[in-house]
Amino acid sequence: MAASCLALPLRAAQGGDTPAEIVDVGAPERPAAKGIAHVIAPDADPNEATQAGLPHAEIIPDGESYLGCWLLLDGTASTDPQLGKLEYAWRQAVGPPLPLAAEQLKEPKLWLFLSQPGQFRVALRVKNPKGWSPPIEAKFAVKPGRPFLTESEGRKVAGAGERADLPGEGWRQVSGPAIELRYEDGISFFRPGRSGLYIFEAPRAGDVPERRGAYVPPGRDGVLGDRRPLARLPKNLVGQVHTPLLLNGSLSRDPDGAEETQALTARWTTPEKYRGVELGPLPGLKACFKAPRAGTFSVSLVVSDGRLDSEPPETAFIRIEDPGVAGDPAAGAVADWDYELELGREDVRYRKATLGLWSSLDRAVQMFPSRCGVALRIAPEFASPEKFDRIPLALEVQDGAVLHLIDWIARQTDGRYRREGDRSLWLTSPLAWAREEDLKADAVQADALHAQPDGSDLMALLMPCFQQVLDARPGTSFAYERARAEIQCVLPASARLRLREICAVLREPEGQGLPPPELPSAAEVRLQQVLANKTVTLKKTQRRLVDLLRDLAQAGGVAVAFDPRQFPKDLPYVTVDIEDAPLRDAVRTIVDAAGFDGCSVEPPGGLWFFRGARPYPSGELLWQHALVRAYDLSRLLQQVAPLSGEAIAYAVRKRVYPDSWKEAGAAVFYHAPTKKLVVMHGPAAQRCVLEFLHDLAQRGEWALGPVE
Repeated sequence: MAASCLALPLRAAQGGDTPAEIVDVGAPERPAAKGIAHVIAPDADPNEATQAGLPHAEIIPDGESYLGCWLLLDGTASTDPQLGKLEYAWRQAVGPPLPLAAEQLKEPKLWLFLSQPGQFRVALRVKNPKGWSPPIEAKFAVKPGRPFLTESEGRKVAGAGERADLPGEGWRQVSGPAIELRYEDGISFFRPGRSGLYIFEAPRAGDVPERRGAYVPPGRDGVLGDRRPLARLPKNLVGQVHTPLLLNGSLSRDPDGAEETQALTARWTTPEKYRGVELGPLPGLKACFKAPRAGTFSVSLVVSDGRLDSEPPETAFIRIEDPGVAGDPAAGAVADWDYELELGREDVRYRKATLGLWSSLDRAVQMFPSRCGVALRIAPEFASPEKFDRIPLALEVQDGAVLHLIDWIARQTDGRYRREGDRSLWLTSPLAWAREEDLKADAVQADALHAQPDGSDLMALLMPCFQQVLDARPGTSFAYERARAEIQCVLPASARLRLREICAVLREPEGQGLPPPELPSAAEVRLQQVLANKTVTLKKTQRRLVDLLRDLAQAGGVAVAFDPRQFPKDLPYVTVDIEDAPLRDAVRTIVDAAGFDGCSVEPPGGLWFFRGARPYPSGELLWQHALVRAYDLSRLLQQVAPLSGEAIAYAVRKRVYPDSWKEAGAAVFYHAPTKKLVVMHGPAAQRCVLEFLHDLAQRGEWALGPVE
């Protein structure tokens, strides 16, 4: 059994020796533990406070500060000249964040489970009718080393009614609502029903006791404990190679009621990513699964109500079959790599096409149906037909993906595209959807997401995310209702969904850290191989830029494009001499010779030459394909102190596709109460943000470097 961190013996229990009795530990007459000092705030004068009738705060530690142990900071010795009832307010001032619930910070006694080493300061203020006392701090250090107990052993987070075990017998309860402790088969156990922090201790070596506890988050009424949600997935799933399979976790539920069930959020995982599997979350406890080859794969689902996660993860096995595509005429023309291996034959954006456009939008509209098997339509508010021939385009796709055609047309026209099934692609303006979608009223609970009583801190973060939508559409509104602690809004459907997603990720469990970086997809790996292994020859001669890039596309077997408006006077003539060189080296040579600032390599097989900042590699409407994710920075901020969360959000805006954050549907902000970086952007940007955060964790402020 692990040794304890306490150095003082237990006092005898008053009124019996039953296991359910609460023992009074941390009495005022106990001296401060060794190594724990009291610090009064420098600007506080205890004598002046006493003369003014203010109370005096006092902290008496019970125990010593060791890693993996419980430490009690007792504030009941605080005195009040008015002899009334005191209010208590604890706050951690210094040190790695301790696992503390909001309700614990208002109790006379504060129990700390020391799960991380470091220097700590915990402050206490008390209040009577005259006001708040000057703050007093307990200052202590926790040395690194092997912990006495892991956090799961010493401070279990449990749902109401769940069994919590204690090894052996002889345990006494010292904190939390009184509860019956049972013993059978060498194990003591209890089942807490009310919310609170339950702590038990038992003597181990001599007079030194061991402490273990369980924390039960409060339910909706604040008295009874929250019950753990239940994840459910259908079994015996069957799919086909290359074909997306919808995973539906909507049978998951929360025992606390329908409202809680509707607010559940999902976390999908799979150990099969090394086998090329794609798993993407969708709204409504759903996900999209796609596998590049036949076999049996597994996925797991965890649902959360914002306080507790389902446990254990719900796992389902998926059998992927190969339907056999040998006779498929669409598979006849195969380039150096197969676009559809990763991306799926059913998506209109990934159909193969051959189209050279060095003319105008009018030519693109005419040629799209015959060359791409899908119509290109232009929204009337975007451009009228008589203007089509005055919008220049520059791109070359030989047996490539329609994705690149529509993406690059959108970028060259400052527009965005949206899909209409498999029949057509619509070129439209970035905010056209906000003027077209139906408006609906909604109310999103925000009771625990803000620190200011009027919710102004939360609204200051959320309002910029929706300001362009509010400006574009008459009749919209966005406000905080203080009486109900709700965000009340009237928004288009897409914006309402994004608001709910933002609030949902803010309620996800804290302390999860950063997810692992995403591995390159098979399409990215193949494209990099082509750049390294494919050789091209472009003889030394002066030619116009469009002719040079057309030759590069044909020689390298890749799609290429650029925005001709980057050269306002005229397209330049370029001279290069490339003899049997890797495609990557040829691209670099052309970038330098033509005066570009870079070339964006975009799977499945495209090269976009650009001037200025690197563009976001998609022309699809952001509000339709953006993801909302929250990255827990609690551990990262400890590593990069004094760098703040706001500074990290600023760095993200400057380093990850900087121009794209100006567009409706993209936003990034730091939420201080939960220490989360909230990012709303497309998948490519989310991946870059995660890579930047991991680089920051590895190299600290050196990762910031010069801002481009």
